[in-house]
Amino acid sequence: MESKRSFKEKVEKANTWLTSIVFAVVILFCIISYWTASSYNRIFQGYRELQSYYDNVKVSSDELKKYLTSQDEENLKLHETSIHAAKHSLENILDNPVMEEKWRFRLLKNMLNEYENSIKELMEQYMRNDDPASYRDYYERFSMNEKLIQETSTTYYHLVTNAMSKQKEMLDIIQLVAFAMTAAMAIMMVFWVRYFSNLFYTTLSMPLQKVLKKISLIKKGRYDLEKEPQSCLEMEELCVALEEMAGKISHNMETQKEKAELEKRLAQSELKMLQNQINPHFLFNTLNMIYCMAEKEGAKEASSMLLKTSHLLRYGLEMQNRLSDFKRELHALQYYIDIQKLRFGDKLAIQVDVQDMEAIGNVAIPGMIFQPLIENAMKHGLKDCVKDGLIGIEICKTAGNINIKVFDNGQGMAKPMLKQLIENDYHAPGSTSLGLYNVVHRLKAYYAERVSIDIQSDIGCGFAIYISIQL
Repeated sequence: MESKRSFKEKVEKANTWLTSIVFAVVILFCIISYWTASSYNRIFQGYRELQSYYDNVKVSSDELKKYLTSQDEENLKLHETSIHAAKHSLENILDNPVMEEKWRFRLLKNMLNEYENSIKELMEQYMRNDDPASYRDYYERFSMNEKLIQETSTTYYHLVTNAMSKQKEMLDIIQLVAFAMTAAMAIMMVFWVRYFSNLFYTTLSMPLQKVLKKISLIKKGRYDLEKEPQSCLEMEELCVALEEMAGKISHNMETQKEKAELEKRLAQSELKMLQNQINPHFLFNTLNMIYCMAEKEGAKEASSMLLKTSHLLRYGLEMQNRLSDFKRELHALQYYIDIQKLRFGDKLAIQVDVQDMEAIGNVAIPGMIFQPLIENAMKHGLKDCVKDGLIGIEICKTAGNINIKVFDNGQGMAKPMLKQLIENDYHAPGSTSLGLYNVVHRLKAYYAERVSIDIQSDIGCGFAIYISIQL
C-alpha cells in the first residue's frame, strides 16, 4: 500500500518533474543552437578564406606582371607574400570540419600548385633571357593557370553560399522552435497553475472544510467523529489530533459526570449516616440496661444477642474511617453471624473458611468490609429463601496475593443486569442500597491498583464476588 505523502512532498515532486522537463528541453535547444550557429560561423569563415584565396591569387599575378616589366624587388616580395597567403587560406578551408566536398578544394590546391610551378618555370626562363619564344610559351601557360583559377571562383563561391544558406535555414528553424518553446512553456505554466490549484483544493482546502465541520460538531457536543481517509500526511495528522482531542473532551465530560454522580451518592450516604446517627453513650447504656434485665430474668439467648450486638456496634463505631486488620474484622464478623443465626435459625447457614490466619491476620484492611456483603446477600440473593440458604466466605493466601470469595446460593442475577451493575459503578439503577458500592470504593481508595474485583452471577446460579489484594 502506497504511503501518504505530505503536501510539501507532492509540490516538490511536481516541481522536480516540471524543472527536469524544462531543463532538458532548454539544454537540448542550447546544444542544437550552439552547434548550428557554430557551423554557420565556420562556413562563413570558410567563405572569407575562399575570398582571401582568390584575392591573393589575383594580387600575386598582378605583382608578378609588374615585376616582369619593372624588375622592382618590392613587387616580387608582394607576389611571394600573396602566394603564401593564398596557400594558407586554402589550408584553413581544408581544415574546416564543416566544409563539404573537400575533394573540390583539394583540386583547387592542385591548381594552385600548378599555377605556382608555371610561375617558377616562367621566372627561370626570364632569368636566362635567351629564348623569347620559350618565354612567351611560359608566360601564356602562367596566364592560362591564373585564368583557370579565377574562372573556378563562381563555382566555389556558389558551393560555400549554398552551405551558408542551409545553415541560415536551420537558424530560422531554431528561431521558430524557440518561439514554439516559449509558447509551450507558457502553456505548461498555465497547466502547472491549474494543477497546483487543484492540488491545493483537494489536499488542503477541501480537507480543511471537513475539519471545520468536525470542529462545528464538537461545539454542538458531538464527539464521535467519523474517521475519513485524508489525501496528505499533514491533514491526516491534524484529523488524528482533532479526533484525539474530541475523545479526551468526551472522556473528561464523562469523568465529570461520574464525579458529579459520585458526589451525589456520597452526599446521600452522608445524609443517611447523619439520619441514622444515635448518641453512642445512650445506645450502649440502653443495651447494657436491657442486657442486665435479661440476665436477671434468665433469658440467656436474649442477653447473648444483646451483648454481641453491643460489641458489633462498638466495633463499627470505632472503625468509622479507620483501618482494621483481618483478625479483628473476622472476629467482629463472627458477632454478626451469631446474631443472624439466632434470627434465621436453620433457614440460613453462614460459613467462613480462612486458610493460614497467622499469615494474614495482621494485614491491614478497611473496617466493616464483610458485614455489608453478607447483608447484601441476605437482602437480595436470599430474600425469597425458605430453607437451605447458604452464604460463604473463603479467604486464602497465594503467592503475593490475598484472595477473597463471598458467595451465596440464592436466586442470582441475570447477565444484562450484572453488566449494568458493573457499568454503573457497582450500584444497581433505581436502588438506594449502597452496601456493595461502599465496599468496592473503600477497597479501591485504600489499595488503589493493588486490588481487583470480579463478580459472577446468573439466574439460578447464585452470586459471587471475587476480591484479590496484592500484598
